[in-house]
Amino acid sequence: MTEYRLVPHPDFPTPYVKGVSVIANRPARNELGFRFFIEGDIRELEIPAPEHPSDQFRRDALWRSTCFEAFVRPSGDSTYFETNLSPAGHWAAYQFDGYRAAMRDAAASHRWFRSDSRRPNHYNISGDFLFDDLKSDRERWRVNLTAIIEETDGTKSYWALAHAPGPPDFHNPDCFIATLPAPGRT
Repeated sequence: MTEYRLVPHPDFPTPYVKGVSVIANRPARNELGFRFFIEGDIRELEIPAPEHPSDQFRRDALWRSTCFEAFVRPSGDSTYFETNLSPAGHWAAYQFDGYRAAMRDAAASHRWFRSDSRRPNHYNISGDFLFDDLKSDRERWRVNLTAIIEETDGTKSYWALAHAPGPPDFHNPDCFIATLPAPGRT
């Protein structure tokens, strides 16, 4: 497991979030696990309580509010995957043939979700995704880990491993700067 620090997009500052970090791992050849941590004034953030597991389902447009995301591209491939996880427990997974090209639901499942902690100055959330169509048992994955954090007044900040020039664009290949090795490899 590796811990990564996200940086805010410079055009969307927030006085309420002091830092966002992520621990990401690859427990199996086509599985991604992550745990996001937010430090700051959590009372000023729009973070819904987790819904009952039977009410947690796949849902589009999670990015319109607080959402935690991971973008995964096998090394040397133009195809990539996007996962979204809402604090309420809703999730989504998409597959693209290239930069924002041929978006479709990915053959994936959200295997595990837990909102572990919500205190006045700290929040964390964990998720685990299994990709049916990502069969790269020996390849490294290029990854961009991101968060959209909405404040109670509707203002949003955009956090990522890196930001390309211009508006927030988590799909930009230049932002896939982390590498997750295949399970059992370093």
